[in-house]
Amino acid sequence: MGMPGLAAAYLAGALLWWIVLVPGTWRYLAGDRTAVDRTSWHSLMINLGPLLILLGADQISALVQKSLVSDMESGTIAALNYAAKLEGLPVGIFAAAITTVFFPALIDAMSRGETEMAKDRFMAGLSGILLCSLPAMALLCLEAESVVRVLFERGNFDSRASELTS
Repeated sequence: MGMPGLAAAYLAGALLWWIVLVPGTWRYLAGDRTAVDRTSWHSLMINLGPLLILLGADQISALVQKSLVSDMESGTIAALNYAAKLEGLPVGIFAAAITTVFFPALIDAMSRGETEMAKDRFMAGLSGILLCSLPAMALLCLEAESVVRVLFERGNFDSRASELTS
């Protein structure tokens, strides 16, 4: 089925998560009405719509990127995949670590209705993510080929593959 099949399967997997989670959550809410009221459930379902659109757009973007480079020289799609892994590295490392720490404090402030405290905590977390991610991004941009060589260049991944990926 090729690339369209891969994109459709990935999107179907993401939708399957939603299909599996909704009935389980619904049963939970129906059994314990003190946990979350129906208004909160409705709000959750409305907020899932943009997430599904984002997942679909992400898959369409990947499909278009791979379609555009598929007629190029051999190894271009692999290079694109490796480059995408490096692109997500700073966010995956720094944003995940920082949000794990500040997100509970942010939610606590929001649940108590402390708007100013929530705003301060949000800005502190965002500042931390930016202060860590921006230097990492600069390193990846300025020293792309060196970073790619250190991380990937071994075996069949030669200097030509490093150049193409960076």
